[in-house]
Amino acid sequence: MFMFRRFPILGWLLVGWLMLTILSGVGSSALGAVGLLLILPILLFKMMFFFFIFGAIMGKFGPGRRYYGRHVNRGGRRDQMTTARTDPEWEQNLHEARTELDELFPDEA
Repeated sequence: MFMFRRFPILGWLLVGWLMLTILSGVGSSALGAVGLLLILPILLFKMMFFFFIFGAIMGKFGPGRRYYGRHVNRGGRRDQMTTARTDPEWEQNLHEARTELDELFPDEA
């Protein structure tokens, strides 16, 4: 199929060149993948270190203090639950609900 009449070796050289090209592409991609696996942790550590240094510089010379989410009072549901209820109707409904639950599900101690 790949043989030429006058130059039979030319067909086999063409097939060999094609196979070598395919294999070199596969080999180079495999070597690239291995190299990436070796270099990627170093790059990630470099980025982590960069962000650490940048955050320290911005914390020192940046605008004001840094505010973290857990220290900011947003006035959400947690604050609503901790405030004392002074509505007598609400207190009465809560007491009735608790007694009804105690009757339906008594403590088995």
